[in-house]
Amino acid sequence: MQFLDIENTIRHSLKAFGVRLKGTSRGDFEQVVRESVANDPLTGELMDAMLTARAALWKQYCKLHDLVVKFVSRSELCQRFMAIPGVGPVTALSFMTAIDDPSRFRRSRDVAAYFGLTSQRRQSGTSIDVQGRISKAGDPEMRRALYEAASALLTL
Repeated sequence: MQFLDIENTIRHSLKAFGVRLKGTSRGDFEQVVRESVANDPLTGELMDAMLTARAALWKQYCKLHDLVVKFVSRSELCQRFMAIPGVGPVTALSFMTAIDDPSRFRRSRDVAAYFGLTSQRRQSGTSIDVQGRISKAGDPEMRRALYEAASALLTL
């Protein structure tokens, strides 16, 4: 997400000028940055430009997120997905659009293979059969969304 890239660029730029931001929340970020560069007009101008870009991106992100929430609220299937703990509107909509037509999958475990969530196998004849990490063949954004949903479920 570009919003986080700009935030990290601001942090890195301030670090180059000897200023470290620690423990700032998203809401306090702009104020803390402005206070840390208040004594240096050149750095202040640089940070002002980046903070303006950050604010514009955040505004558009919020607008897009609201549209996703509105769309998901009209979909009965997405509402059922969101009944699962850890699954939010973005994950529900991503999963619904990634699957598209459920009749494409004969078995439910085929969905895991479709997203690249099955283990890789290295075989050599009949003697060697090694199962490795997940294959990662498939949509990486969907895998990320499912991982975040599972992580949220485990930390509830």
